[in-house]
Amino acid sequence: MCHLIIEASIPPVLGQVRELRALLKKASERVITSGEVRNRTLLCLSEWVTNIIEHNGDATSAITMRLLQETTAWRLEISDDGNTWDPVRTSMSRNPVEFSLDENGRGIGLINSQCDRISYENSKDGEPNRLVMCWNKPDVTNLPTLLVIDDDETLLRLYTSYLEEEFNVIAVTEADHAMGQLHEHKVDLVLSDIRMPGMNGLQLREVLNARAGTDTLPFIFLTGDRDDELKARALDLGIDDYLTKPIDKSNLVSTVRRVLGRSRQVYGRLTQRIDQSISASLAPELPAETNGWRFRVMNRHTGSGGGDLLLSRNEGESFRFMLVDIMGHDDSAKFFAHAHAGYIRGLLNIIPPGDPALLMEQLSANAAQDRLLSMSTMTCCAAILRPDGICRVASAGHPRPWHVRFDGTESIEIGGILPGLLEDARYESRQIRVVRGERIVFYTDGIVESAPDNEARSALEQQIRNILWQTLDETIDHSIREVTELFDQRTGGLPPDDATLIIAELL
Repeated sequence: MCHLIIEASIPPVLGQVRELRALLKKASERVITSGEVRNRTLLCLSEWVTNIIEHNGDATSAITMRLLQETTAWRLEISDDGNTWDPVRTSMSRNPVEFSLDENGRGIGLINSQCDRISYENSKDGEPNRLVMCWNKPDVTNLPTLLVIDDDETLLRLYTSYLEEEFNVIAVTEADHAMGQLHEHKVDLVLSDIRMPGMNGLQLREVLNARAGTDTLPFIFLTGDRDDELKARALDLGIDDYLTKPIDKSNLVSTVRRVLGRSRQVYGRLTQRIDQSISASLAPELPAETNGWRFRVMNRHTGSGGGDLLLSRNEGESFRFMLVDIMGHDDSAKFFAHAHAGYIRGLLNIIPPGDPALLMEQLSANAAQDRLLSMSTMTCCAAILRPDGICRVASAGHPRPWHVRFDGTESIEIGGILPGLLEDARYESRQIRVVRGERIVFYTDGIVESAPDNEARSALEQQIRNILWQTLDETIDHSIREVTELFDQRTGGLPPDDATLIIAELL
């Protein structure tokens, strides 16, 4: 079964790509529950359509996008009537450079890495070329899972009937069998009889207490014993509640609800504290002044924070930093930012200053080889600034920095493929000279992409560039304040994507 969500066509014009992306973004938000998958569909659309226009635009009259919902997957189709080219065959060669984008250097190999399945159909019999990308729907349920253990099969069936309306229930008659279920399933709460042949309930709880991952699992004892000493032993094991048989439905269900609710509350408080600690450690910041340069940083995030990462190191004769944008704007982006931060700090310590392209190459190699880091997609920009005004910049799929000169604001022409696509990726750096009074501006794509549509994004970018140039004779504090006020006005202070902007000024 397949349901069409949206279909739209554009001429092969680069200015239309953002509009097509905006349409997909709006449609995907209605049906795709996973924010990560939505981000991947938008990225793949931009990459493929831009490649068609850049490399096959003269032979193409129209590009069509279709988003469809299948029973087990979401499917994105992009069709064109130009010349044929098989991205599947090319991507398998791991050579995304052949069809890389001039703008950001992101190659077609990225598309294959972002999809669960991909196929390409060459035009024939009057039918257009068609790239089909699929993302599997997660096989999950929102119901909590309970593991119920009782050697009395009649009671076990009774408890299951009480609980299965609100919960997923795994019912077993032996504690040993329960241990196997805990390995195979994500269990939210355990209900166990105390007196059972073989391993009894008390012994089961002791085993769970001794194992990482199950030591905090909510636990309720079910027993026909009214022995106070036995009850005390059970409570000493750190259980959450104790129910004496016979157990009626309302009491059982309400107890499970209460214990689960309390567990979520405690977990929520704990994770909030951890989250706040991580967010504070990842807050993008630079020294106000160092090595002949003055810096100001603007950062806005979606509420979670952490998707934008900024790390720096004073080298004595120079100052260098890396600005990293982890794809996504939820807790997963923060998690991967924290993981990448360790790598980047290490690279800044061991790689000698000089060419920022070396940082990019080593980071890309690490990201390609490491199983954890390869699970995320990021862009990054590295810069080395010297007191004499020499600035060297390297980029891996990152938005181009701006050089704010006395005669206007221009983009620094630098690009490179996304880190992690190739283990042996090579990058180039661009050197510019900044004179006193000029500035360089680095930013993540959330600065521009936070606007609601293509027209608004173009307008926001131009307004920010104008402010940066018009405030060049003002203090850097005034300049960053003007940009921040404009951005907050356009986004309401809570943008849809993490956004970071850095102004660097030669003293």
